[in-house]
Amino acid sequence: MNIISAIHSREVFRPLFKDPKTWHAWEVFLRGLFGLPIESAEDLALFKDCTGLEGTRGEKIRESYVIAGRRSGKSYTSALIAVFLACFKDWSSYLSAGERGWIFIIAVDKSQAGVIKAYISGIFHRVKCLKGMIA
Repeated sequence: MNIISAIHSREVFRPLFKDPKTWHAWEVFLRGLFGLPIESAEDLALFKDCTGLEGTRGEKIRESYVIAGRRSGKSYTSALIAVFLACFKDWSSYLSAGERGWIFIIAVDKSQAGVIKAYISGIFHRVKCLKGMIA
């Protein structure tokens, strides 16, 4: 499962979005970030306008900076990425037996970090298939 299919899955992230159409630009961004194809010419134009890149090279991006206004969804998208990476990516080749992996969220201050942590907690508590992963 990739992040886009998780967003559209009724069993995973779809119930978290009241109106998925309003998150379309973030979906295009996530396609680029995770090296997934951007299929429509309209989406490719949006990706180019927002990033200056011609398209994706089919590889995951290791680091990204987003410049967007207040209430644009940056924190929620960061939380969604963190939950996806923590729950749906197999990290076993990087971890020793019994070792616990960590996902770090870097925020401008403790208050913002608290907001993102609350989003992450909310996602884990609202998505049935993730509730069993809460420790």
